[in-house]
Amino acid sequence: MVAGARFLHSNAFFICTNPEAFMRFCQMDRPFLFNLASTFMLEEQGATKEALWYGVDSADYVFCNKDEAQWICQAHGLPDNLAAANWIANYGQKKKRVSVITQGTEPVIVTVGQTQETFSVEVPKVDAADIVDTNGCGDSFIGGFMAGLVENRPVRECVEMGIKMSQLILRRKGCSF
Repeated sequence: MVAGARFLHSNAFFICTNPEAFMRFCQMDRPFLFNLASTFMLEEQGATKEALWYGVDSADYVFCNKDEAQWICQAHGLPDNLAAANWIANYGQKKKRVSVITQGTEPVIVTVGQTQETFSVEVPKVDAADIVDTNGCGDSFIGGFMAGLVENRPVRECVEMGIKMSQLILRRKGCSF
């Protein structure tokens, strides 16, 4: 199944089941999208920690939410989530990457490591009465973003597609379409 994929995606939870397999997955020669998944994954030690940061260094796109970005700020003495986006985009030795930080109702922060361009994309307001369930919003965001990549859209449009998908999921019970 992976052999024919144009893009690869993983979240950090995959590391918990098999860090060695995750590291092999990172070495495949395709654009790789990686989701940090949770602050507790960032706090892991040993092989899990090594695999997580290997994943960041190998990724073409790294996604995190505001809590994960704040963890990175605290761990590395960074002043804010914009600095965290820049830090992630330039982390490691392998390559520069696109760093995307979602912040709930606040603008999505993006740093394109190859050009050092940083921008934000506003998140349209959703009426509180329309919000049914927030489960799956982050994964749906990445799914919408990846759909934009498949269509060869610019990064800003990929973010906008991710926002639309996450806002669609907000209006439903569970992650369903």
